[in-house]
Amino acid sequence: MSYFVYILRTSSNTLYIGQTNNLEKRLKEHKERSSRSAKYMKYFSS
Repeated sequence: MSYFVYILRTSSNTLYIGQTNNLEKRLKEHKERSSRSAKYMKYFSS
């Protein structure tokens, strides 16, 4: 099974490092704040 490691930078220049085996689903969770760990983050655009 493949995994992705990703780095997100927020508008306040905070870096968030995560891992997932489903990148599309995880980015959607961040955008919708649907997971417990993504709730504190604001949506960003790349």
